[in-house]
Amino acid sequence: MELTWSRLHIPYRSGRFVISGDTTATNDTFVVQATMDGKVGLGEAVPSRRVVGVGADEVEAELGRAKSALGPRSRSGDAAPPLPLPDLPSPVRCALDGALLDLWSTRREEPLWRALGLPRPEIPTTATVSLGRPEEMAREAQGHRAAGFRTLKVKLGEGQAEADIARIRAVHEVAGGVPLRVDANEGWNLTTTERLLPVLAECDVEVLEQPLPRDARPGDLRALTLAAEDEGVAHLLDEAAHGAPDVKRIGEDRLAHGVVLKLQKAGGLRAGLDVVDEADRQGLKVMVGCFVETWAGIALALQLAGRVAWADLDGAWLLAEEPVVPVEPFLEDGVLKASERPGLGIRAAPEVLSR
Repeated sequence: MELTWSRLHIPYRSGRFVISGDTTATNDTFVVQATMDGKVGLGEAVPSRRVVGVGADEVEAELGRAKSALGPRSRSGDAAPPLPLPDLPSPVRCALDGALLDLWSTRREEPLWRALGLPRPEIPTTATVSLGRPEEMAREAQGHRAAGFRTLKVKLGEGQAEADIARIRAVHEVAGGVPLRVDANEGWNLTTTERLLPVLAECDVEVLEQPLPRDARPGDLRALTLAAEDEGVAHLLDEAAHGAPDVKRIGEDRLAHGVVLKLQKAGGLRAGLDVVDEADRQGLKVMVGCFVETWAGIALALQLAGRVAWADLDGAWLLAEEPVVPVEPFLEDGVLKASERPGLGIRAAPEVLSR
């Protein structure tokens, strides 16, 4: 088996991407290829110092370590191949998990979801409205609705509460009655959140992601969860929930109604399945989400769609270029549906594979 990768810098469709405390013009990512007997498996590693604590140079160095550990060949059988090193950073584990599973199921001539015994994934996804001025956000929301998306995710969490109220009302006014989800990216405190909850409910917001900092006091999280429940809004933890142990703690301490599962945080699809299993045991709901990723990352996360309540998998849609594409369309009218093609049902552009 040969392991190679391409380090990519991809511009955003809108020119920039803004969340609370962060603005970027390009997305840095690694598309990883595992090759054996002429078959290729694809995975993706997205650096994020803010969320997972590793930058691009560290990801590349750790990919080199993984390549040495994997060796030139690996056995291929009925069982899915194990990861070579358990201590790799989570984005690197995610990329290797995706590439190995894609290659394994491609060699079996089965779609990955079927090879793993999962239901065929089909689920509506949100489209993300980047943080900005109310009129800018309204225009972006209109564009997403015109493209067929049936649910919008609205980035808030910057400036005074009045500014976020103006933003969510501007988006709600043009959203055409579709459900909204809000992600404050740790940008609020408890007082601000409790003040905004009735406004969110008035604006058809069904989900609120991580309004408080990831190190918020358990008492504040429990109070917020109860207040959100009174308004009919589900409170989910994102930056505070990486793997199954986090989910166990969140459920036992009743800190939220659910969690946002991102495979770049968890360390791949198999680790993501552990998260879903633990959430089921704890009675927590799961939203499968993503970083801004190409179709290599999105296709892997999509495998979980039959096991979760919501999906926020618009990462590839936000990019201006498509270095990885579905063999047949995954996204139509805001609904994602996994392919019947072998593996993940994706392919990389020739220039990506040759880098």
